[in-house]
Amino acid sequence: MKTKAHKVLSLMLTLILLIAAVPTAMVSASTATTYKGVDYAPVYDYNFYMGHPDLKKVYGNNPTGAFNHFVKYGMKEGRQASPNFNVEIYKANYADLRNAFGNDLPSYYKHYVQFGIKEGRNAVTSLNGGGSSSSSSSSSSSTSSGSTSSSTSSSSSQSTSTSTTTSTSSSTSTSTSSSQAVTVEVAF
Repeated sequence: MKTKAHKVLSLMLTLILLIAAVPTAMVSASTATTYKGVDYAPVYDYNFYMGHPDLKKVYGNNPTGAFNHFVKYGMKEGRQASPNFNVEIYKANYADLRNAFGNDLPSYYKHYVQFGIKEGRNAVTSLNGGGSSSSSSSSSSSTSSGSTSSSTSSSSSQSTSTSTTTSTSSSTSTSTSSSQAVTVEVAF
């Protein structure tokens, strides 16, 4: 009788330990791509990241170490960690982001996961066909008898033009033409 009770208690204890371990395993799996409250899963895949031979040599069996490298160094280096996101293409495709972030590559990764995906932005194929991130800008202004007209255009991988006309009767007309919605959060 004692052995049967011992087996039942042992089985119950094992079940309790298994049930208690499940949430912990689920939490670690879900936070494996989260850093400072941002989930980088859309731009980070451990197996893809290990395609970089230098990283595979150091982090081949250490997913946590590899992800830490990605958030601390990989994003600054512009490393591609997912087939679904290339920071150089994302940067080249959107002049508004280049104007906001310049060469701050980690900001492009963060913008994409927080806004770019929802906005339908393309981070895989070049929209300008060249993949270059160089840009040229031109501005012009003219003033004549109580009205001001200014036009700014930027040509690079994506062209955005904005024109504003103000007349002395306090009516303002603003029109913006762009093929993408623009959401830029500068403060990180």
